[in-house]
Amino acid sequence: MKATAPVAGGTPAAPPVIAPVTTKELTRQIKREKPNLAGLSRQVRRQVKQVQRDSLRNDPLSQMKKGQIQLVEKGVNERDTSYWSQVRPVPLTEEEKVDYHKKDSSEVVRKSRPYQDSLDRKRNQLSVGKLLLTGYTYSNTFAKRTVAVQPVFNELQYNTVEGYVLNAQATYTQRTEDRRFVALTPTLRYGFSNHQLQPSLTLNWQLDPQKLRQVGLVAGRTIENFDRNSQLTPFINSVYSLLANRNYAKLYRREGAELSYLWEPVNGLTVRGAASYFRRIELYNTADYLWHDVQGRAFTPNQPVADEAPGGTAFGSSDAAVLSLNLSYKPGQRYITRPDMKFNLGSKWPTFGAQARLAVPHVLGADVRYLLLQGSVRHSKQFGLLGTSTVQAIVGGFVGKQEGLTFADYHHFSGNRTLLAADFTQFQLLDYYQYSTRASYFEGHFNHHFNGFIFNRLPLLRALKWQEVISLNYLHTNQIGHYLELGAGVEHIFKIMRVDFYTGLQSGERVGTGLRVGLGF
Repeated sequence: MKATAPVAGGTPAAPPVIAPVTTKELTRQIKREKPNLAGLSRQVRRQVKQVQRDSLRNDPLSQMKKGQIQLVEKGVNERDTSYWSQVRPVPLTEEEKVDYHKKDSSEVVRKSRPYQDSLDRKRNQLSVGKLLLTGYTYSNTFAKRTVAVQPVFNELQYNTVEGYVLNAQATYTQRTEDRRFVALTPTLRYGFSNHQLQPSLTLNWQLDPQKLRQVGLVAGRTIENFDRNSQLTPFINSVYSLLANRNYAKLYRREGAELSYLWEPVNGLTVRGAASYFRRIELYNTADYLWHDVQGRAFTPNQPVADEAPGGTAFGSSDAAVLSLNLSYKPGQRYITRPDMKFNLGSKWPTFGAQARLAVPHVLGADVRYLLLQGSVRHSKQFGLLGTSTVQAIVGGFVGKQEGLTFADYHHFSGNRTLLAADFTQFQLLDYYQYSTRASYFEGHFNHHFNGFIFNRLPLLRALKWQEVISLNYLHTNQIGHYLELGAGVEHIFKIMRVDFYTGLQSGERVGTGLRVGLGF
């Protein structure tokens, strides 16, 4: 643009008037020049993605995976002040510096051998409560080593097959700096009536410091309940056998080994695969000792009675080679990752389970064939002041050809015929073995803990801090039809006790009632 020449008298001339350019004219001008816009959109997208990658690379939160709410990197507590001065946006105050110095010094003391040995001397003290109720654990914290033994009530037992039993068992655990571990549990079991020694060994080896990844081994000769998940603990069976002439537990001998692998391939999914070979041997009663004899009542043979085995459950001996796969998945599971551990915090979604158990015939002389498939779902839901509900549903059954099934291969339901309840989430009036099945089944369990929603409205009960609970258990098989248990009770009695009353219904008809007492806190 040229400069405006001054006019006579020294006064500059007014600037020329420029007409504004309209949008239409600008558009026509661009069209006439026809600029090359090919590839512009692709270049813009590429630049945007590069900017996003650069920002994520510098953002520590971008390193966290889905469901991960906290990440603690390895060696983070060993970095010096020069590192933190670069990454910390606000410098530490003098008070914070003193606090960190104290914590660092106390951490050195806590890791020292004299300090850890002093704590172990206190922990390792023997007491009557440990011997009788909880068991005893000897710890060497500095060496990361423990030895644990079961309480006396688990070590000394009684049943009509072996008589008085010494079940000597100890667990030796060795941990590493990153919290991996190896646990060995040797067991020597001796029956003073049948005069038989049953040695066995259990191994668990945690391979990964963060993720669940374990190798397991069970080998030797053991005495097993036909229902290996029974609520009938050895202590309860001992009490009822000696004091009430009720030898509820029915046992068999198992010889062989099982190798298993347990791991978490992705967050929320737990997988357990196992391969086993066992010889199962039928056992018979050899003892009839009693502390108190109930007139007119005698011990029953060591053969379960089941509706689906009208010809009896005797089997002599049987060999089974079994492959099993168990899956458990909890969607949306939140977790915290540390260098030496992963803490699962649960989620709002249910836990889904699937199980397959295949007995393969003609392998090393195995004579059993079957395939059991099962699916399950379990969920807990909080309702604020109304309390917490827990529901579980299980459906399954045997499919395909069956050969040589023994009663040990049946699917059993966790029942209870005693006053003492070991697990209030299971059946409380159902017989231990009567409705065990080799066909299809469905069971459901519901428990609701009101957490004092009702009792807190009554001053006396509020002072006692008792809490109310209701439950429902349902079972359906071809033999039992529709079976239902309804229960109501009170928990937190003396802080640890729970008492429930149950009514059982089969196809609409009442088949029994009962009181159950157990732990509830």
